[in-house]
Amino acid sequence: MIVTPVSPPHRSTAPGQRRAGEFKILAIDHHRLRVKFFVAAEHKGEAGRMANAGDGHGIATIQGSIASFTPDGADAIAESL
Repeated sequence: MIVTPVSPPHRSTAPGQRRAGEFKILAIDHHRLRVKFFVAAEHKGEAGRMANAGDGHGIATIQGSIASFTPDGADAIAESL
């Protein structure tokens, strides 16, 4: 299992923005990975501090050295890992 923090606060690119999150990647076999993630971002808007959060899970398929992933319930949007 791999757990990766997402963009710590000191690495944020936008002023006043903080990000946190977690990715979990588990090998199923030689051609598939089980992926779960949670991401949260806090930022300063006109109305004050605001937050966005999201999560996803699904199966990534591996072809060569590239894993392609589309979260369950998403419309054909693939991420390469």
